[in-house]
Amino acid sequence: MNHLAAVPDSRRFPSAQEDDLSQAPIALIRAEHEGILECFHEIGKGAANDESYVYLVQQLCDRLTVYLSIKEDIVIPTLRRICFNPAIKEQIDESIIEHFSLKILLETLDGEGPEDDLFKAKLTVLQRHFIRHIGFEQRFLFPRLISFTPIELEGRILEHRARLMKELNSFDR
Repeated sequence: MNHLAAVPDSRRFPSAQEDDLSQAPIALIRAEHEGILECFHEIGKGAANDESYVYLVQQLCDRLTVYLSIKEDIVIPTLRRICFNPAIKEQIDESIIEHFSLKILLETLDGEGPEDDLFKAKLTVLQRHFIRHIGFEQRFLFPRLISFTPIELEGRILEHRARLMKELNSFDR
């Protein structure tokens, strides 16, 4: 029985205008959201065997780890430095706490597999938290950030992501 919820259609969340360069960093974050949602979708469809399932879950964990690092190491410090609106700063702070929750759930999966008690329940809760998190960001936070997000943030995000992916790919699995 599949307990993972259906992944929501990304069209539920407002999207950035592709021709506005100031939205490029936000578009990169949205792309990370989409990739993680796709991982949840693939896990929810089920795998042919335990090895495939473990591989899909590892992909999910890797993508979430990269996403959280991009946000915590690059995006959030930049936004906190340039944002002077107290309401937006509060929303950025809420996003930080949501990341903390996601990281805790992610850490509980470390070293576990489908045979472990509560493994699927942890995945389901992780998915729910992530969907809620991206809904918050895309509906409330991103529209407020687009007007002042520096375009140079795009290059920093891409560079950080490439470095993290290289590190992840250097590990033998």
